[in-house]
Amino acid sequence: MPIAFEALDLVLLAAGRSARFGGTKLAEPVAGRPLAQHAGAMLAGLPFARRVAVIGDDDFGLGGLGFELVRTRGAPALSRSIAAGVAALAESEGRAIMLALADMPLVPPAHIAALCVGFAGDRIATGVGGVVCPPAIFSNRWREQLLRLEGDRGAGQLLKGAVQVPLAAELAIDIDTQDDLAGLIRRLEGNA
Repeated sequence: MPIAFEALDLVLLAAGRSARFGGTKLAEPVAGRPLAQHAGAMLAGLPFARRVAVIGDDDFGLGGLGFELVRTRGAPALSRSIAAGVAALAESEGRAIMLALADMPLVPPAHIAALCVGFAGDRIATGVGGVVCPPAIFSNRWREQLLRLEGDRGAGQLLKGAVQVPLAAELAIDIDTQDDLAGLIRRLEGNA
């Protein structure tokens, strides 16, 4: 059964280490605003039950977009960021949780809507060339497993066998390196 946005909580992960990037990538200017605001603004425009952004020292303007901010110390492993966001939603009445990454700036609202439509009550993820990735939705029955994740691999291990909604590779860009960012900027300037 599809899930309405109003029954879905969002955790936007924006506290990463940026180790391969060599600095705080989410603060890097892209088309006149921090990288994190691209995904943040798109998601802020959708009527989720609650929106939580897990951040480190900088909120990248996400608080001004209506996100509840969950601060972490330093740059935690991805699993700890997920746990912090899920824990912040402990009292929520949402039926499921969407995990999204702040360094994926081109995921369109139509893809988020397609995940909601395809949700059958358990879990659903983005599929890029057969590879499962975020954004992804987990029913509340996965809450404890999300809280217990370890390491820096995210929730991918919990998505084995999940339904996938395809997303074109050019929209699934995940900014991990300086070259990724330069490519994104070139692409956006070419489309301007």
